[in-house]
Amino acid sequence: MSKLDSLSMNQSIIFTRYLYLKDEVLKTLIISLINVKDNALYWAYELYYSGFEEELFEHLWKIYFDFYYTLNPGFQDYFVKKYKEWQTLRDDKIIALIVNNLLIRPHNLDIFMLRQCVKKYSKDTNIIMSSFIDLLENRDLLEISKYIFERKYDTIILESIQFFIGKGLKIDPSKFLKRWKKLVGYLQIDKNIQILAWIIHNFSQLDNIKMGKNLYILVDQSEIVEYETICIDDSKKFRAYQILPIAYKHKIDEGNYLSLFYLERNKIINDINNLRKIYWYNWEYYASLSPIWFARIKQYNGILNHQTKNIRFFKKLEEELNDELDNMDEFYYHFGYEPDEQKTEIQEHSIQEIKCQRTWTKFYEDNKNNGIFKPDSAFLEQLICINY
Repeated sequence: MSKLDSLSMNQSIIFTRYLYLKDEVLKTLIISLINVKDNALYWAYELYYSGFEEELFEHLWKIYFDFYYTLNPGFQDYFVKKYKEWQTLRDDKIIALIVNNLLIRPHNLDIFMLRQCVKKYSKDTNIIMSSFIDLLENRDLLEISKYIFERKYDTIILESIQFFIGKGLKIDPSKFLKRWKKLVGYLQIDKNIQILAWIIHNFSQLDNIKMGKNLYILVDQSEIVEYETICIDDSKKFRAYQILPIAYKHKIDEGNYLSLFYLERNKIINDINNLRKIYWYNWEYYASLSPIWFARIKQYNGILNHQTKNIRFFKKLEEELNDELDNMDEFYYHFGYEPDEQKTEIQEHSIQEIKCQRTWTKFYEDNKNNGIFKPDSAFLEQLICINY
């Protein structure tokens, strides 16, 4: 049994391999994809190489259905195929294939905004008095969404198929249902979100919204080398404390979008100075929930001290000559990033202050193209700090 204690999975602050806050990397990846930034791969691989492989795929599935599916339903098969390949081969290149092929596709905010509206209005007492077919006929997208999230999907999908066939869309019911049953349980996404995305896709077709093309770009292994984890070995001419200045290519909130989301730093940290202290003096403790750091600490027989929020290193066996100091020295020789000794501009890549310079109203205006759902202005004005 390992001597390395593990933090509760309810721990809010988790540092990634290069000491970014994990939840902020997840949200920055969303923004990078929507804004078609070349740093999207940087954030995807920060999660991937921190050891959050499966969670990254789940996150990408969620992003796909929230922002891409309605205009790119065919990408689902490609995504499934690549995910299955990754499960077999563990090929790091597959992340770049998925991310890069999302970046070249159109997106909209329809599913994302409908889900936010459902969260806000789901407790209304005067909802869903009509039949589902009536809601489809009236094209009340918000009521359709609420109906879907409050009922089992079996009847809804059958009624939807017949409705859209009646509107002239070419759908083979038996073929569709066979494929649906095969995929719906496999995908790492709520079934009702899948149904809603499919329905909005069909309405988009009826409105002649331009769909994304079924084109796919390739990725060479050499294109992802720059994202691999930087480590110390005998051939390297630098020390561990020099890794962060080399590794930090982007600030966590370069476009000042993170204030639109609820952040874990807000849960236990009242001001930026508290975050700095954690980053300076307790980074090993808060990094230990990243699999990459858990393995590194375990390798040198470290255990967590929950009172001091630090790591203690112990000798492996009583008869071994390696003592506590040997293990600690070896750990910090390889992984002593010394964040407290870094220049301020280096530290700011991870722990910059999050400035409230954007609103969801402006975000919607910037990204409303290709969409068919128009949330009312009052809702957008009240929308702050989304928990995603």
